[in-house]
Amino acid sequence: MNEIVLATKNFSMEDQVDFANFCGDFNPIHLEPNKARKTISGECIVHGINSFLCALEFLLRERKNLYSNYLINFKNKIPLNQKIIFVLEKNNTLAI
Repeated sequence: MNEIVLATKNFSMEDQVDFANFCGDFNPIHLEPNKARKTISGECIVHGINSFLCALEFLLRERKNLYSNYLINFKNKIPLNQKIIFVLEKNNTLAI
């Protein structure tokens, strides 16, 4: 087996609002569809750090331990209401 599927998740607008209230990031690209439509993404997208924190949670459930540091590379946007797959790859890379 080359990879382990840790979890799947659909980020909703409710998730966005909850995370914005938690962290204080109320950027319209995450919360306001009409304003986000005018940005390069063309739609509301998930807070990057929220996707990373979810990935950490799923990794902890699988491995029961965490690393002391992480190199994060946000390659693509994560749109709302789309199935996202969190994967632990063979080289221990966590991919979303």
